[in-house]
Amino acid sequence: MSNTGGVSAEYRCYSKFIYNHGQKPSLTRATDSKISSVLHRFYPMLIIFDGALNNIMWMCEDICLPFIYMVMITLVIDMLSLCETSASSGKSVFGKISTLWLGMIGFVVLLYSFLYYVVTVYQDLDQYEPPTLDDIVILLESVIDKLETIRKETVSRTLRIRTWLDVLKFAIFLTPIQYVLMRYLSVRDYALGVVVCCLLVHSIWFQSTFRLFWRVLATRIAYFSVLSIFHDRKQIIYSPLIDPSTVNEKTSATIFVPYAQPMHKMSGNKLQLELLKLYPLNNVINGISKMPCPGVIAINIYIVHENQRKWKPNNVWEPKLLPYEKPKYCIELNGHLNACKSPWEYQESLAEDWEWLDDCWKPSEWAYSDSDWNVIGHNDSLEAYTRTKIWRRRVFKVFK
Repeated sequence: MSNTGGVSAEYRCYSKFIYNHGQKPSLTRATDSKISSVLHRFYPMLIIFDGALNNIMWMCEDICLPFIYMVMITLVIDMLSLCETSASSGKSVFGKISTLWLGMIGFVVLLYSFLYYVVTVYQDLDQYEPPTLDDIVILLESVIDKLETIRKETVSRTLRIRTWLDVLKFAIFLTPIQYVLMRYLSVRDYALGVVVCCLLVHSIWFQSTFRLFWRVLATRIAYFSVLSIFHDRKQIIYSPLIDPSTVNEKTSATIFVPYAQPMHKMSGNKLQLELLKLYPLNNVINGISKMPCPGVIAINIYIVHENQRKWKPNNVWEPKLLPYEKPKYCIELNGHLNACKSPWEYQESLAEDWEWLDDCWKPSEWAYSDSDWNVIGHNDSLEAYTRTKIWRRRVFKVFK
């Protein structure tokens, strides 16, 4: 009997949740012993947390498990809602008993699944060789990547709340929605809706449906119209085409340089060439004052952004942009982008008493970006869907 028990114990099968990646302990000498000890103690909790993230993000091998867990959680929430159910709710005694029974089964299944997973993790760690620092770092990076993905999807890249005014706008925007939900939904329905949405958002079905809706242009226009409340993209889209005279009047980046005595006899091209020698385009200019006064020369720089998007199926770059994006040309003015004409149209509509300091527009290289206009680099790639080229040219005006 003892031999039989030994054989059965030897060949006992249970799930394995620890996998050795086979890395060499290359970080052993570079890591302090105390830090290594803390990481080794933290390793089991890291595995458990990574497994929970896998289920939340539907990244586990058995994709049916997240759905089963979601059903169990739904049954538990439905059971807890019995506490607020009154006698006049219309729910029969049999219905209450069924809800209570299913909720208890769901709670027991969730509890035992969690305990089984935790016990199995510690058994694997005791049975197999301890993890190296490379194993721990790889798992830690995996957890960080998943948390970063959740953060980006929870707080969108395009939604940047930077000031208390943005917080106030966000609260004012959500308060009516929250009031309507709490007014017409019970606590049970509200909790179930939040839990189901959070657990389904990473599923294949939800992502596929979301992409189908995202392909509709009206959906994206409505989405970015709401987001325009929290940043200045609305100002870029709906602002009128700004002209050079408006830039010269409203800009706070005007530089005033001395109008030296030898320049008094110069005008036109001679004065322009002299200023180019003193103040090349790529050099930093130190002004002598912040306000115009007699005996100074005001210098402004026009910085125009040319924007393009890559269009499929031929992957051709065209100036045609989507309605919620940046305009084809926009100019920098006091830290904001404003819609404007092309650099060549600017050349023909220079303000009165202002002259061109540079002979021509100086373009930069194309800066390639993703769909959200986040710069990737200066080379085209599969991830690049938008690009921007910056045109620079300076003007000057003499205050005699």
